[in-house]
Amino acid sequence: MRVRVSGKVTTLLGKPPKKQVIKDGALGWEMMSAIRTANDLFLAVRRVRNNLFHGGKYPIRPEPDMSRNQTLLREATRVLEIALDVSPDLHAFLYEPILS
Repeated sequence: MRVRVSGKVTTLLGKPPKKQVIKDGALGWEMMSAIRTANDLFLAVRRVRNNLFHGGKYPIRPEPDMSRNQTLLREATRVLEIALDVSPDLHAFLYEPILS
C-alpha cells in the first residue's frame, strides 16, 4: 500500500479519527480500530471530513489537543493526493469541467 510506505500518514493509519455517536442520549465518541484495508482508509478520510464539518463543536470544554486534528487533516489530504497520483482516471474525473 503506497500510503503506508509513504510514512506520511502514521496517525491516520494507527489511531484513526473517532466516530461521533449517541450514547445514552448524549453525544460521545467511539474509538476506531487501526486501518487495515483501503476501504478502512477511505472511511477514515471521510470521517476526518465529517468530524471537521459536522462533528461536535466542543460545547462542554475546548478540544484538549488541536494538533491531532491538524495532523489528521493533513494526513487525510495526503491520502487523497496519493490517490490522484496513482489513478490518472480519477484525476481526470475530478478536474474535468462540470459544464461543457
